[in-house]
Amino acid sequence: MFAYVSHFTCFPIPQGACSTLCETCYRRTCFRCKIGYFLHHYQCYPCDAVCQTCSSTSSCDTCTDGYYMHYYNDYNWCHRCNAACQTCLSANKCYTCTDGYYPSNQWCYKCSYPGCRTCLYQNSCDTCQRGFWGHECNNACAVGCEESQCDKSDGSCTCETGFYGNQCDKICSPNCLDMKCSVDGSCQCAAGYFGEQCENKCMDSCMDCTSATVCTVCPVGKYGVDCMSVCNCKGCPCDISSGMCEDYNTCGSKCIIYLETGVCTACQAGFYEAHCSHACSSGCSGGCDINTGDCATCHAGFYGTQCNETCPSRCNGVCDINTGTCNACHYGYYGNKCDQQCPHVCSGCHQNGTCLYCRHNNVYGTYCNITCSTWCINNTCDRWTGECLKNCVSQCETCDISSGECTKCRHTSTYGDKCQYQCNAECTNQTCNFTSGECHSCDDGYFGLFCKSACSVTCKNSQCSRTGDCTSGCTDNNYGSQCQFKCSEHCEAASTDNTCDEQGKCLHGCVNGFTGDDCSTGEGIFIFPH
Repeated sequence: MFAYVSHFTCFPIPQGACSTLCETCYRRTCFRCKIGYFLHHYQCYPCDAVCQTCSSTSSCDTCTDGYYMHYYNDYNWCHRCNAACQTCLSANKCYTCTDGYYPSNQWCYKCSYPGCRTCLYQNSCDTCQRGFWGHECNNACAVGCEESQCDKSDGSCTCETGFYGNQCDKICSPNCLDMKCSVDGSCQCAAGYFGEQCENKCMDSCMDCTSATVCTVCPVGKYGVDCMSVCNCKGCPCDISSGMCEDYNTCGSKCIIYLETGVCTACQAGFYEAHCSHACSSGCSGGCDINTGDCATCHAGFYGTQCNETCPSRCNGVCDINTGTCNACHYGYYGNKCDQQCPHVCSGCHQNGTCLYCRHNNVYGTYCNITCSTWCINNTCDRWTGECLKNCVSQCETCDISSGECTKCRHTSTYGDKCQYQCNAECTNQTCNFTSGECHSCDDGYFGLFCKSACSVTCKNSQCSRTGDCTSGCTDNNYGSQCQFKCSEHCEAASTDNTCDEQGKCLHGCVNGFTGDDCSTGEGIFIFPH
């Protein structure tokens, strides 16, 4: 048996395999806990969630990210940083900022432009949010950019399939095979087209060609350089150059089912007509009707009964299969065909022409066409309501007119420089410190600066002090300031349910074979590890 000495008394070290919370284990006994836990009598107990490391349930040694250390009532505790801070030294000093904010004089201030991800100072974006580019990050990356990402300086990007150009703002020709093309728009052509960008259609007599005068594939029953000569093969194909008939058994290789006359009643996917000699439009998705060639649905960028009409170039994605009306427009355009430019006062606009953002801070309204009041500081006002930005926000009772920060909140349940945060629901009457959000006192059953921790279930009536110490004693067979320890299993039971006092001393003596205040000493020889 192994033991440890405390206050000149020997106590047995708990035996058994170390728990998964143990960092250092020797001879099945834990001597150091993992981060987030503390050691007490060779057992690991969890720190509060805001502590990275701790020495007890009520004192942090280091804080998790987003919190800073604060000394309170002889305890070290971790407070939440301001929402603009990613890491901080105190409530008023930031180390690093969250996205959309920039550091200055150990504080984080909001970047001027909504598209900024990080900025060096208020009016200069360093990096943009995904999908934007430009000095002010107010230009949208083209719809063809892969994963909506583009270069901040010029909007250039890697293209999704079906787009080309430095900014991927041009759509590959619908006549390109599989809608794939090079950076200059050149591509391999689908059947029936030729040219660098497959901009030329083969003669009507050809199914495919290499130029305006040379066919490479003829409809079934035709042959020759212009496919104008008729095969004499009972509806079966013939050699394109000589006109010699192919084997009748292989007639209509695109057929799945055909009659003795060579007329097909079912074609392979992508073909139609009596001899399956016509390819469905390259814009078709899911094949086409065997008789008419009409498409079931269209690929993105096409519309019409045979999906051979191209959606307007400024459509952002697909358009209506029947009318060609755009579902959404490229940045800077609006209208059914996305052929109208957004008003110059807008920074982007909706499909109906209303502004996404206003280009300048001194205007507001749906179309950014109403001027802010001259009484507004710097003539800046709310984008939608026109309320002056430097006046008190609605949550303030009073505020500093020079900074716009609240000096008193309209509701006692809020706090912060804009009264934008809610006091924790477990604060008494949900009231808290105006600056820090610390509760003045906690509802029954909770403790901590912010009353976020529940009293131990072993506290009698779930009542505890602000530091978590039980105030009405412990439930039966538990002891300690927070009733976190169990009475020794070697305490003698009696008529009462409790077997030890608040110090862990057994109330009714020990069971046979054990002695000491807490009955932890066996009547035998103890061997201490070397």
